[in-house]
Amino acid sequence: MELEEREKSETTSYFLAPEVTDRLLQFHVGIHQKLSYPYEPYREIDLPGSWWPHLKLFTIPKDKKCLIEKRLARFRDITTVRIVRLGLVTFYPRIVAVREVPLRSEDNRCAPAAGKLSQK
Repeated sequence: MELEEREKSETTSYFLAPEVTDRLLQFHVGIHQKLSYPYEPYREIDLPGSWWPHLKLFTIPKDKKCLIEKRLARFRDITTVRIVRLGLVTFYPRIVAVREVPLRSEDNRCAPAAGKLSQK
């Protein structure tokens, strides 16, 4: 895992991003094939071949960046992350978690797919 920083005109966003491997990309393709969910419009950036695996931590105004520099060191020390569930999220017309799939149950066995989450 690496801490990545991406700047836009007024803000800076911070992400944890794994090493991108063929295995990870094929896993993403398989998720799309098995969990295909009929929502439109698909965002091009989320589709296989365009997807960037990441965990967005936060976004701050650019002028506040100096206030968090010391705290960012903690994130730079993270080398591994344990993923316990995947979520299918739609972004239009608002962000909604559609489905969650736990990867392991409490006793560390593969867990079955969760049912549809309530949509608020």
